[in-house]
Amino acid sequence: MEKRAHERVKVIFPVDLETDSALGNSSENKNETIDISEGGLRLVSRYKLPSLVKANINLPPCYSEDPRLAIGIKTKLRVAWSVESKRGKVFSGLRFADIRQKDADLLKGIIAYEVEKAKTKVCDATKPEVEIIREPHSCNMYAVDLTIGCENECKYCHFSMLQQDFWQKKYPNCKDFPIAVDLSPLYKMKKFPETVVYLSPSSDAFAPKARNLTHELLEFLLPKGVIFTVSTKNIIPDRTIKLFKRYHRQIEGIAMGLTNLDDKRNAILEKGCPAAGERLEHIKQLKEIGCFIGSRMDPLFPLVDDTEENLRRTIKALASAGVGHVTGTYLFTYGKRLRDLGRIPMLKASMAMIKEKTYPMGGAAYSVPLEHKKKTYEKMNELCLAQGIKFNTCGCKDSTLRETGYPLICRNIDYYQGQGVSK
Repeated sequence: MEKRAHERVKVIFPVDLETDSALGNSSENKNETIDISEGGLRLVSRYKLPSLVKANINLPPCYSEDPRLAIGIKTKLRVAWSVESKRGKVFSGLRFADIRQKDADLLKGIIAYEVEKAKTKVCDATKPEVEIIREPHSCNMYAVDLTIGCENECKYCHFSMLQQDFWQKKYPNCKDFPIAVDLSPLYKMKKFPETVVYLSPSSDAFAPKARNLTHELLEFLLPKGVIFTVSTKNIIPDRTIKLFKRYHRQIEGIAMGLTNLDDKRNAILEKGCPAAGERLEHIKQLKEIGCFIGSRMDPLFPLVDDTEENLRRTIKALASAGVGHVTGTYLFTYGKRLRDLGRIPMLKASMAMIKEKTYPMGGAAYSVPLEHKKKTYEKMNELCLAQGIKFNTCGCKDSTLRETGYPLICRNIDYYQGQGVSK
């Protein structure tokens, strides 16, 4: 068998096509990649393509040169082959006919990351070792989890389950999740992250099993100049608050997750998290640290969290508690998680709206229709501005969001731009 010239990786990005014929890019004519390589890509579309097409491969902001924006790869593609399925879909193999060097380099980096991520070295140990790795899917930051699995028990979170599945393949002897990681490799580190470290992408750094390990990690890395950004739904212990206060210039921001003030809703969907009132009071305490404090209204469930009454009440409460910005992001989900959420009585009508394909971080899932999403984000931006705070959303969770008028990166933009601790 002839060896391929370039390694392919399975990633799904939406693609806008421009051809000599007026095929357009309507909702009926969605195009998306099946896989991609340095030489070209495989594409599925609803129509047969001409021999040469212009394309914009929509990338989430985390892959962009400037992650505040959703900048894709503009290129020309030549069709090598094309096959139409019985269901009316057209599968095509395309080669890059013209691609800028900086886009080729970006593509090379995406492929290298996906190839490395796919490598799973099986370990006989019963306890996973801590890993601080560059994670493009987390706004291109470094990231670390202190537990495999999460105690927050959020019904909607698939990140912890995906992480748990990944680690179980790597450490087959792992059982009884969540599992605290082994921190001993931390003390053997000779090179430290040169950009921000995110706590934590697939767990909560201040859940009961994680909080002591989080403090130990911070106590070791903060004196070495490492910068952190934090997202949590839990209460940060006093001793860690004192540590943050001492090194506040190395804290890009702390975001408290709070989407709805309804404790009944939260008890069902976020069983392991403190009540809304406790989180709001804790935000006031976090302001004493001297770093930027924000909040994540994430995920938003339609008809439950995106009503004007809830948005207005929650944003006003967050602003009164002292947050500087709000990150709002709609639910995206798929497969078993989508079906399970549909069985929760309070979400029955809500989940009926989760029907449009969306493209988070090189994959595909379902969310609310894009136009509904845009209207809600515009309303949230308006409500935040009225309260004197900033609004942003996580563009990495929807590659089709562009030109919104507010940042598409769920980070403290002022710190990111190099202004240091924002006020």
